[in-house]
Amino acid sequence: MNQYFIEIQGDYRIHSLRVEANFTPGRPFVSTPNNEQEFLDPGEPDEVEIINVFLENESGRERQLDPIPEWLYRMLEERIVEQENYGV
Repeated sequence: MNQYFIEIQGDYRIHSLRVEANFTPGRPFVSTPNNEQEFLDPGEPDEVEIINVFLENESGRERQLDPIPEWLYRMLEERIVEQENYGV
């Protein structure tokens, strides 16, 4: 399990989140295969399993978000994949 620190712009300010998640890298799709194995391999996407999400307030204290809204879950998945693949 890894920890990711993600900031999301809200309506009035930036929200700081600490996310505990498992990241599993996928296999890329080969657009120009060199052999039959590469031709038959469809590739696999990266997978993210979010375990806990903590929201930090102005004083530095955290509270756990439970349940995690679906839109936030998808956004966090995207940000974690970006951090892992591109170091953003």
